[in-house]
Amino acid sequence: MKLKSQRILLSILILTGCATPQSRAPVVNSANAQIEAQKQREMVIEDYMTSYKKLQVVASKVVVSGVKLCGEKVAPYFGLSTWNQEAFQKEWRTAVQSKYGLTDSVHIANVASGSKSDIAGLKEGDIIVSIDEWITPTGKDAPAKVDEKLAQIGKYGTPVAFVVKRGG
Repeated sequence: MKLKSQRILLSILILTGCATPQSRAPVVNSANAQIEAQKQREMVIEDYMTSYKKLQVVASKVVVSGVKLCGEKVAPYFGLSTWNQEAFQKEWRTAVQSKYGLTDSVHIANVASGSKSDIAGLKEGDIIVSIDEWITPTGKDAPAKVDEKLAQIGKYGTPVAFVVKRGG
C-alpha cells in the first residue's frame, strides 16, 4: 500500500512538472527576426493603404460635390494620387517594394471611382512614364512634380495624354 501511494505521488509530481508553465525564453535567430520584421512592415503598409484608400473615397466625393461652393477658385481634379518608394524611410522601402512593387518611378497609388482618371482607364499600380510628352521624373520629389505638372496642365481644360507602364 505504501509503495502504491508513493508511485501515485511520484506520478502526480511528474505530471505536475510537465503541466506547469515553463520560463524558458524562445530561441530567436537573426534571420527569422528579420523575416518577421519584414512581414510586420508589410502588414502595416497594407493597413495604411487600406485606410488611405477609404480616405480618398471620402475626399473625392467632398472635392467633387464642393465645386459649386468654390465659385471661380476651382482647381483641376484628376482623381488620382501618386507615390513612389522614396516617400518611405529606408527601412520601409523593402516592404513597399515587396507588397506594391514600388520603385523610384511615379506609381499611381489610388484612382477615385468615376473620376476622369478612372474613366480614362488609369489603374492603381500603373507607372506614369509621361504626361503630354513630358517625361516623368524619378526620385524623392517626383510625385510632387507630377502633381504640379497636372495642376499646370489642368488649368487649360484640355485633354491630357498619359503614357503608363502596366503590369511590371
